[in-house]
Amino acid sequence: MKKIISLLLLTAILFSFSACQTKEKFTYGEMDDGLKSIEGANPQNILTGGFAARTEHSIYYTSRNHMTLFRMDRNGDNLKQVISGFAITSLNVYRNTLYFVMDGHICRMNNVGNAQAVLYESEFGVYSIYIADDYIFYKEYTDDTGENMQLCVMPVQGGEGKVLLEESSPMQALSYDQGMLYVNLLNEEGGYAIAALDPAGESYLMMYEGSVAYLQVVDGYCYMHNYGGVYRLNFNDSEDDPIEVIPETSVPNTMNVAGDYIYYLRYNEDENDGIYRVKTDGSARRCLVKGVYPMYNVVGDWIFYCGETDTGFSRVRIDGQSK
Repeated sequence: MKKIISLLLLTAILFSFSACQTKEKFTYGEMDDGLKSIEGANPQNILTGGFAARTEHSIYYTSRNHMTLFRMDRNGDNLKQVISGFAITSLNVYRNTLYFVMDGHICRMNNVGNAQAVLYESEFGVYSIYIADDYIFYKEYTDDTGENMQLCVMPVQGGEGKVLLEESSPMQALSYDQGMLYVNLLNEEGGYAIAALDPAGESYLMMYEGSVAYLQVVDGYCYMHNYGGVYRLNFNDSEDDPIEVIPETSVPNTMNVAGDYIYYLRYNEDENDGIYRVKTDGSARRCLVKGVYPMYNVVGDWIFYCGETDTGFSRVRIDGQSK
């Protein structure tokens, strides 16, 4: 893991960078296009690197090596470099403000790319953050081996953090819905069951005992899969059984629920591999991008994606019509 730079040095660099731009008061603002302020970030974007996110008028994304942060208009125009020279991951937008991990610290920036602030300096480094409903959930290394981490929560304004799980992993899925944080936990069979955690750390409830790799909870419905089919489970009905939405023959490798659609990577080592989308009821399935792209983020009207040997990110509209 890269050496964490000091808070003093990081703050000085951020201040110097901000001073070169037009000064603007740091303010919060609601989205004007119907987005919920509690969305913060699509949880599957964070799980696959969190390299793209959008504010009300802009889209931010990082370079392939995550060392440069770019900003462009939501229609793809006016591309600008914002920050360079730091490891930047886990881009979140919450109340029109950009939050991210930079060289192991939790930082934030206003929606025009200045007024940066360091919210939390970690001794061993923060791996990733996921923001929802005035909470920052973060995975933090607990020693200098780069192997052990814990899941914590802190207020979105900054402040003292609290440990939710003493053991966590990079691939542990997080999803926030209706006041609860959903996580996959290792079960006795070696798979991952689903548990619901109270962000205050006062309650814990097992929701599903089966084996789950990826999960996303939206309006009480849990979409989940374990490198097979994608299933939907109604958490509002304890008697409900999982319903298959995407059959196992499609072999989705990852999935990302956004709006009325599930976006997923089909990986079966044949000519039909690619990024697909299908409605949450399983209808209207179509391929958007052919090929294997394990790194992809769904951001507004765009999908940013990258292959293992690509030098940079490509993008395509979510309807697959134009790049």
